[in-house]
Amino acid sequence: MDRFWTSHRRSVATASLALWACLLPVAARAVEPQQTASQMRRLEVLIVLYTSSFSQQLTRQQLERVHEEVLEFVDFYRSAAGDAVDFRISLLQIDRELARAEVSEVAPGRYYLAREDIEDELVALGMLGYEFDEVIALYAWNNANPEGAALAYGGGAVGPDGGFLGDVGYNSIGVFARDPGSISRIMIHEVLHNIDDMFSMSGKPDGFLNADEMSRNMPTLLAERPGAFLPHYDDDGMLRYAERERANRATYPWAMQLVYYGWMLQRTPREAWLGLDYGSVIDTGERARGARPLYKRIFSSRANGQAYLPVVAGGPAPEAAAAAGRETPLERRTYRHTDFDGSTLFEGTYYAAWLDLPGPGEPVLVSAGTGTTEIVPLGIGELVAPATVVTHARQVVSVVEGDTVVFETAVTVHGSEGVLFVEAREARFGGSGPVAQGATLDVLIGEDTLRLDEVETGHFAFDVSRLAMGRHELSFTATAPELAFVPRAVRVERRTPWRIWAEDLLTTGVGTPLDVTVRIAQDMGAQGAKVTARLGDRDLRELPDGRYSSVVEEGLLPGLDTVRVRAELPAEGGHEVLEHSIPVYVEPRGWIEVPRRIGAKAGEVVTLEARVRDRMGHIVEGAGLAVAVVIGPDLLLMTEEEPGVYRVRFEPPPGDHRLYVIGLEGSFERRVVSLQVQ
Repeated sequence: MDRFWTSHRRSVATASLALWACLLPVAARAVEPQQTASQMRRLEVLIVLYTSSFSQQLTRQQLERVHEEVLEFVDFYRSAAGDAVDFRISLLQIDRELARAEVSEVAPGRYYLAREDIEDELVALGMLGYEFDEVIALYAWNNANPEGAALAYGGGAVGPDGGFLGDVGYNSIGVFARDPGSISRIMIHEVLHNIDDMFSMSGKPDGFLNADEMSRNMPTLLAERPGAFLPHYDDDGMLRYAERERANRATYPWAMQLVYYGWMLQRTPREAWLGLDYGSVIDTGERARGARPLYKRIFSSRANGQAYLPVVAGGPAPEAAAAAGRETPLERRTYRHTDFDGSTLFEGTYYAAWLDLPGPGEPVLVSAGTGTTEIVPLGIGELVAPATVVTHARQVVSVVEGDTVVFETAVTVHGSEGVLFVEAREARFGGSGPVAQGATLDVLIGEDTLRLDEVETGHFAFDVSRLAMGRHELSFTATAPELAFVPRAVRVERRTPWRIWAEDLLTTGVGTPLDVTVRIAQDMGAQGAKVTARLGDRDLRELPDGRYSSVVEEGLLPGLDTVRVRAELPAEGGHEVLEHSIPVYVEPRGWIEVPRRIGAKAGEVVTLEARVRDRMGHIVEGAGLAVAVVIGPDLLLMTEEEPGVYRVRFEPPPGDHRLYVIGLEGSFERRVVSLQVQ
């Protein structure tokens, strides 16, 4: 059964390192039988990283951050599960562009990379030969992309259930669609679901708890580990908190969830782990220790000249990674695992370097610290072609009087040449890999297959004018020596010019990028058109299918505004000017920053200061938001006295008070300030 977890749940209580520390002091279990005391379960995990998609191309810095998040994921399980279970991880980096047509559309405009979407490619790349127990697919994504596609879930887990790569657990996560810190959080959560299914498939349906049932299992947790959530909540307070969560009146901060997840792992006896039908049983001494590469193997395109190597800390600090007779210095780095509000829960040290690789050929063995990793070059092909091509037929306009043509002219429209070019290349991080030598290319049109001519090495052309007017779904497939290709789907639409179109209403949240898109002549651009939008008076760039779009990332203030679009179209004797207005509503969203506590003397005027941040973490300046403080029965409005800084002054009554800072419009979280008056 599929289980999904949304990564943008908000914290309603302050989380701290103390909650994470509750994982560490575990009451001693009964001594296990001698034959199992030195044994543990090892699971083989494959991380599949798609570095490029139709909506996002990871930079080097973003790729490094993804590996940092994997380190945080590993750190949690190693600390929480102890010597009962061990993950040995390999990496498959796929640098070709992941097309939107390859990602499952589970609801209109909502997408999720399912296991069925990638299984054929993993098989073609030889992953069946390595007997993995778990696959975690991480794929580049951008929820503010101009194609209007958004993630359906933060992450999703399914299996193992015999339905993927033999019998392998699977979960996938869109990376850089949201806060980068959500990557490790979602990995931690979803893998727990996969472990649950491993126990069920091993004949132990009650052998592991459900990661989604924290409130249901709260009484058992507190009975086995009293005071687990101190100093923030005693046991009675935590039971009440759980009841509110079950009634959808509260959500758990991530620190609280980590306490629950750690308890799930630690309460599972070693004998239960050893009884799983997945992975292998090893002696605890076989577990990798000391500074060592994070990955057992790194599978990467043979066209890549470099590979990124993260090294786990432990023991003496490693100075360099050695490969192919040369050494590369390692840089010391720090990762921080954070809660939803940005507070640090745990952190660690690691080392990393970009390694220069020899030319295509045999695998490269890299040593760092006490361990090694094998870099395996793969022939990963990529078909480069637009996802959508819209062309307009060349029309002849005639004026006829009786039987005589008195005027006739050809109307030239963009795309009328009707040639679609497709390139066969080797995938490479960042794109522009070498062209594929000896490639052949076929196109499937309906039930007919056509072999395309190679106009130059690795470049093919298809004349779309042979297609009838209307929409056509084409599928291009390629073969080349020692390369594995995934079919490339291209939608071709042949149309005639029609009209101008734009959205009726745009909505966004303050700080959230706003996508402004218009179409000229239905969804086809007009050749030579210049289109601008009033927001920043910026030009709208022309997309491959003729739409005009721009993403506005800053300068939007809460409230109702208007986007005014102006288009200048070439016309006989000059330019035709078209204008269109689109209302846009910018909703106030985010959180309010205030001190947790303030003090004052009796009779003294207190000044409370607050800042408002949008959901992207930026301070909102000059918006004049309706921010107020509730003191008992009184409500005091705060004033934006300088850009982004709200203040209110008042004389509090004697005693201790709880002040509530709230936003009167939009969706801002309520904040609590402790006021102590002496």
